[in-house]
Amino acid sequence: DAVFTNPPGRNIIFYFRASVIDMPDNVNGLIWISDDDSSTITVAGIVDPVTGAILENPIGLPKTENGVSERTTGHICFTGKSSPILGNVYFYDNEFTLLATDTTTLSSAGQLNPPVAVSDNFFYAAQYVSGSSAIRVRRWDFDGVLDATFVTVDLPLPSGWDRISNFGVTPDDTIMYYDWFRPAVPTADVVKRWDLVNDVALTDFYTAGNKERLKDIYVNTASHIFLGISNIPDNLYKVLRFNAAGTILNTYTIDPDDGFLDHICPGINDQVSFWVWQHLEDPADSSRFIYTMIEIL
Repeated sequence: DAVFTNPPGRNIIFYFRASVIDMPDNVNGLIWISDDDSSTITVAGIVDPVTGAILENPIGLPKTENGVSERTTGHICFTGKSSPILGNVYFYDNEFTLLATDTTTLSSAGQLNPPVAVSDNFFYAAQYVSGSSAIRVRRWDFDGVLDATFVTVDLPLPSGWDRISNFGVTPDDTIMYYDWFRPAVPTADVVKRWDLVNDVALTDFYTAGNKERLKDIYVNTASHIFLGISNIPDNLYKVLRFNAAGTILNTYTIDPDDGFLDHICPGINDQVSFWVWQHLEDPADSSRFIYTMIEIL
């Protein structure tokens, strides 16, 4: 486990998906991203997962809260957080050199902080578009080239719900697992499935308990689905691992003393292990995070 203390004057953005990349000099690290209180800039860098030391000097990025890295090249995809760059999608290599920017595919009038996911072949972004009553999903190759042949996906939006929160895609680009951002009503979080090949809804995958809230969805190269779940009222946190049939294979209880469960991400050198990103309560507002690797036996 490593504890990372954010640089002075900066606040870690909770919504960023901690991502693992392989550096060109074979140094492995976790991407971190923080808010510098500017209206247009965030700061990102590479953190050593063992010591918490910064491996790569932080750099300025467009204002963002969601990003993910590809497993082989280490290329990174970010989405713009809010105006004036809402709807922009940015693509970087593993040294944070900008490869491409897409300013037209997502909507500047859509959901803030569009979430992202990655398969073995594509980056994905999903966004609720105002007035459409639907979630739109698009995808790009790892150099930032839009896949124009991809079938337009317009997932029907349940009444009273206003955005997609988390999603993951199988390695072969066939199934998407996702949940809606739950409004302030007493309804359970439901993980749904969408057939990306035939562009149709599948049966629901998982329904959380009354106090449970889904924090992240991750699909590994074996098509196992990981759900990060928080029960803040009871101070309980866990990660569930499922097979594609929806059977729970493992339940991993996360120590609440290590802080709130925020996100999970794949292991550095394999897809068998994974990391848990937790936010510590003590000291308050310290913006410290623990990365825990759990090996599946």
